[in-house]
Amino acid sequence: MADRRGYIEKEYGEEVRKEKMGIEWKWIIISIFMVVCTVMDMRKKEIPAVIIVLFGLPLLCHMIFGNERQWIGLLYSLMPGMFLLMLSYCTKESIGYGDGLVVLVIGICMGTGICIAALAAGLMISAVCGMALLVFRKAGGKTRMPFVPFLSAGLGVIFIVQKGI
Repeated sequence: MADRRGYIEKEYGEEVRKEKMGIEWKWIIISIFMVVCTVMDMRKKEIPAVIIVLFGLPLLCHMIFGNERQWIGLLYSLMPGMFLLMLSYCTKESIGYGDGLVVLVIGICMGTGICIAALAAGLMISAVCGMALLVFRKAGGKTRMPFVPFLSAGLGVIFIVQKGI
């Protein structure tokens, strides 16, 4: 039976357990978003603003109006993306604005902890791949690599670690 906060009660013998409904929906939505952004980033080296708005705006509205999340938690979840946007501005787009906007959407959907963990994992994966490209002389020091595929891989790693697969 579901209560008004979206929890389902499951009975196992005498014990009653509550599980949050819809927790998997966040992963499904962000996975679709990341696949679309990864394809666009790899093909065109840019992420259209339409994709960011189509996914980000409804998620933001849901977080503001349809969730019991605190305002401070919502602001914290935006910080990694804001940091990347500032970094993009300061480095004259060495890391693109699209990457910062994608991290903003991840933060809105998944929360601060998963966002920072996925960002860290994505940075580590991209560093390993970049080093491999340099060692095997397939790329130079100024070669530009799309970051969203690495961010997607980092998010996948976090999903696997979190679910214990």
